[in-house]
Amino acid sequence: MKKQTSNPDNCPQWGCWVRVALVLGAWVLLGAGQVLAQKPKDRVPSQADLAWEQLSNWRTPPLPPDEWKSKAPAPVDVELLRKTHRAWAVEWSEAAADFHSRFADHPMSQAARMMELSARGWLAR
Repeated sequence: MKKQTSNPDNCPQWGCWVRVALVLGAWVLLGAGQVLAQKPKDRVPSQADLAWEQLSNWRTPPLPPDEWKSKAPAPVDVELLRKTHRAWAVEWSEAAADFHSRFADHPMSQAARMMELSARGWLAR
């Protein structure tokens, strides 16, 4: 006598149950993701959260003008852009250092430290 195993041939409804389980699993995961993505309406962001939001907007330096794509910039303009980048990097480095020293317990404190080191890399160029 053959031992019966669970597979679609032995159980005609097996495939249906698998589909139901997959749909329910996806529904739960997607629903949970939406709930986790939403900020509670009654929660007021802390000072650290606001500071992190402000710091995270500093990730890209000022871009050179579009005119430089068609025409080579004058050396004076290049030097001006370098000074602008340097000032940006100094401000970014100081803001990141301030964040990770003031909010050392914040989950993004180590990321702020890495931002500070990245900004210092810009200064070394």
